[in-house]
Amino acid sequence: MKQIIFLLLLVFIAGCETELEPSKYADELKSAKDVLIEIEDDSLKTEDGFKFHIKNNSEYPIAIGRKYVLEKYDKKKEEWLQIPLKDNMGFQEDGIFIDSGTEISFFASFDIFNYNFPKGDYHIIKVLSSEGDELLLYDDFKIIK
Repeated sequence: MKQIIFLLLLVFIAGCETELEPSKYADELKSAKDVLIEIEDDSLKTEDGFKFHIKNNSEYPIAIGRKYVLEKYDKKKEEWLQIPLKDNMGFQEDGIFIDSGTEISFFASFDIFNYNFPKGDYHIIKVLSSEGDELLLYDDFKIIK
């Protein structure tokens, strides 16, 4: 009887795994020359999240919001998969300007995502605006816990 309950529990847990969708940004990611996103430590050991910085080395101010996307690389599928937010979660929609030659820091929290973040390769994506153009910034990191 214990074995049957254990098997049912395993099936239930396996069925609760979040199915990830393919990246919306895979074909659009390019390295920006003048605006950089940098994760403070690219091999994370924390379960909370991580701190990242956006540096504006361009001649123009840039506008950003608080929204970011996290994606995980699936080695079997050989593609990036977008990690979904938890239900009823979102980002505050305020505009933040980063003047030329300055930087700003943010914290990316894992708590707002519907995912358990196992070991693996990930990246963060930030959408910015500069001189009316949309920029997609990204930086890779590993979770090694």
